[in-house]
Amino acid sequence: MEKYVYADGRAQKINELKELAIESTSDGIALLDGEGKYYYMNSAHAVQFGYENPSELLGKTWEVFYKPVEIDRLSKLIFPILATEGTWRGETIGVTKNGEPIYQEITLTALEDGGLICITRILDSYKQLEQQLEIRNQQVSSIIKNVTSGILLEDANRFVVEANEELGAMFGIQLNPDELKGTDCRTGIEYVSQATADPEGFVAMINQHIADQIPVFNELIVLQDSTYLERDFIPVTVDEVLQGYLWVYRDITEHETTKQSLKQLIDKEHELNDMRSKLVRTISHEFKKPILNTLTSIQLLQVQLKDANETLYSKGLNYIVAELDALNKSVSKLVNYEAFYDQSKARFKPVNSKNLMRNYLYYHYKLFILSEKFVIEDTCDEQAVRLNIELFNLALKNIIENALKYTSSNDVIRVTSKIEHEKVVFTVSNSLTTASKPDIKQLGKPLYRANPTDDKGLGLGLGIVKHVAEMHKAKLNYDVTDTEYAISLAFDFA
Repeated sequence: MEKYVYADGRAQKINELKELAIESTSDGIALLDGEGKYYYMNSAHAVQFGYENPSELLGKTWEVFYKPVEIDRLSKLIFPILATEGTWRGETIGVTKNGEPIYQEITLTALEDGGLICITRILDSYKQLEQQLEIRNQQVSSIIKNVTSGILLEDANRFVVEANEELGAMFGIQLNPDELKGTDCRTGIEYVSQATADPEGFVAMINQHIADQIPVFNELIVLQDSTYLERDFIPVTVDEVLQGYLWVYRDITEHETTKQSLKQLIDKEHELNDMRSKLVRTISHEFKKPILNTLTSIQLLQVQLKDANETLYSKGLNYIVAELDALNKSVSKLVNYEAFYDQSKARFKPVNSKNLMRNYLYYHYKLFILSEKFVIEDTCDEQAVRLNIELFNLALKNIIENALKYTSSNDVIRVTSKIEHEKVVFTVSNSLTTASKPDIKQLGKPLYRANPTDDKGLGLGLGIVKHVAEMHKAKLNYDVTDTEYAISLAFDFA
């Protein structure tokens, strides 16, 4: 090996320049003895690891810069290569004085005395990548925390990576997202499922999605409190490698309730159209008989008038009047029934319940009151109920007419008003014969009559009562025995 000989002064100058060069470089340079302890280190090496002065590290081993996992890797994998090859170059993850990870490119060279030359360089690209990753993680966490949807992000092993408080709020439980991180999702799902209407189905569907690995969107979840949630399931992959699962829950209760209400309105419209169709088909039959009877009576009257028999004339005229009156009542019933469906914008207001039934009967059925046909019992105080008085009177008229229709002249009709279970209950009851006993399951259905051969009415009255009750959100109840028939309407307090 060629050697250079310098004058003493020049040799000293060169050594000073070498030392200056070593101290000026941004690379870390250190010398270690055979026991792995530092006996020389430049400032850059110390600064890389967060130390102010190399003197803090002299006499300490290289292990001070690494965690146990990295120490084990270097000892078992790298040092054997170094012993064979005499040199090694690669990447390591060290630890700064503050415990933060530091990514390095390191070159090790073995010395004859068993020591080492160590040269380190910070990998800025790793540090920048780490910083960018940290920023993105913070951004993702912020988004998950502030969105109005319930979010759950799992890793590929089904452990929680991120979640938000909104997820717990949707299921009626209190969640701490920070405490939830790292917990097993399978355990949490069993707990959360108890808030759903179908706990077993909820868990089974999640397991099915995990097994299928196929994205699912807008899946409907129903909770026990009738809350409606919509769920998305998205497997998260990077370079076709599964990284985890994203679950997104949205509260769609208002939307679902509106949709169901709309469906009910459509169904009601279909029911109404069907009912009107049936009504049209029965009108000719219902009106034909009184009209034909009237025409027949007129024809008979014309024949009888030839003999000027006043008795027969009087009877025939009375019969005509009766038939025309029956026809008029049927027409009135149809008009009232049709008018009922024009009350969609009906206005409701508080009405004093005391003497409400009594006043109605005195105004509309005074002759029956005077003949003691009605027995009125009113125990209501001044409690108000919210009514549309026109619709209420229409319902009451049909209930009273129904009672009069099937009550003999000697029997009375009981009309009661009372407070019961924080409701005002109006009841009309009358005696009943076996022949006129209705089928309680059919009551309230349009065109139903207890006795189909009976000419008294079209079977529309109680259908009107039912719809009036629905519009008032009142409870309609029928009580039918072999001897008594009672209809009651229960209204909430205003």
